[in-house]
Amino acid sequence: MAMIQAIATDLDSTFMHHGMTIAPLNSQMVRQAVDDGIHFVVASGRQAPAISQVMAKVGVTGAKVCLNGSYVEDEHGQVLVASAIPRDRITRLLKLAQAGHTNLMLYRKNGVFRYDVTNTLLWHAAFLMHGKGYNHLFKTEARMLRLLATD
Repeated sequence: MAMIQAIATDLDSTFMHHGMTIAPLNSQMVRQAVDDGIHFVVASGRQAPAISQVMAKVGVTGAKVCLNGSYVEDEHGQVLVASAIPRDRITRLLKLAQAGHTNLMLYRKNGVFRYDVTNTLLWHAAFLMHGKGYNHLFKTEARMLRLLATD
């Protein structure tokens, strides 16, 4: 049995360069490690689909620690952790963001709600619903898993 059982990495500016490129040596070494029976784990602030895309580019599968640890899938895509932010806390945070003119992004497993008061979040290209109130957030069972606030 190999002494190393798993390799875990962040993506942005760690496994990947700025500009979203993966060094060929990184891909080669990860594929070789996985072929040798070593587990590959990505831990990132990104959502699971984005991590899966990177793994597909490398040609491997593995566990995903997503949204800064609030959502975790094993190498087969089975959910191990889905730690949601309580609804009452989300409501309070959204009211504070509105009152303080603060940008707020709430992340779900596969989507993002954006409350953007300064138009500084234009770089974000996920599933966006631009600041049209927030009651619709609670009409589904989808849970908010991560929060980002900027001014």
